[in-house]
Amino acid sequence: MISFQCLLVVKVHCRCYKLEESQNQYLTYESSGIDFTESSNFQLSFKTTKANSLLYYSESEYRDDDAPLDYEGLYIYEGILHYFIFNPTIYGGGFSRGAHVKTDKEVNNGTWITVEFFRNKEGLVPGAFSDSNPITMNQTGIIINGDKFAFDGTIDKMDVADQKLYVGGHSELAVRIDKQGKLGGFDGYIDMFKDLKSNTELDPMEPGKLFESKECDRNSPLPLA
Repeated sequence: MISFQCLLVVKVHCRCYKLEESQNQYLTYESSGIDFTESSNFQLSFKTTKANSLLYYSESEYRDDDAPLDYEGLYIYEGILHYFIFNPTIYGGGFSRGAHVKTDKEVNNGTWITVEFFRNKEGLVPGAFSDSNPITMNQTGIIINGDKFAFDGTIDKMDVADQKLYVGGHSELAVRIDKQGKLGGFDGYIDMFKDLKSNTELDPMEPGKLFESKECDRNSPLPLA
């Protein structure tokens, strides 16, 4: 892992990375210390005006030359945030499992967005009847600005142990989710990537440019495209 000694700058977050799609820039994280095969719970802060881009991606090792077996991604499509999980059976009978959760909020507005995305996290859901108590159930989904968008039920474990985590993405990764190539890489700012299960802020393997400017100020929006 790589860490930095951050400068104390007023109203500037010291782990703010500027990523440019034209330069195919993204951040890579090791997952060897993270147990996210059975469940996961990550948090990410970003700022962008791009309507279609990949924010997070992880995949299993390839079983053939065509595609990874399991993968998951957090992405913006037409301004809306999506969390997609693809988890097929091993050489199965032609069907796949997973989840697709999306919000109803546009997030490409040039302001800082903090999103929590999780898989198989315990949460309370209403009971079967109006007068029954809430029940605990595994959920998979997104929390943004305090609003939860979730799928109820347990997803089979992912074959992603010790795989790399990518934040920012690029066209070669984005095409796994969007075969038409509309999704593309990320263009904007990443301020924090955190594993909430261990309450640890993660350091990238390839940090790129450590960017400290007014663009990292939480009170400074980007101009809309």
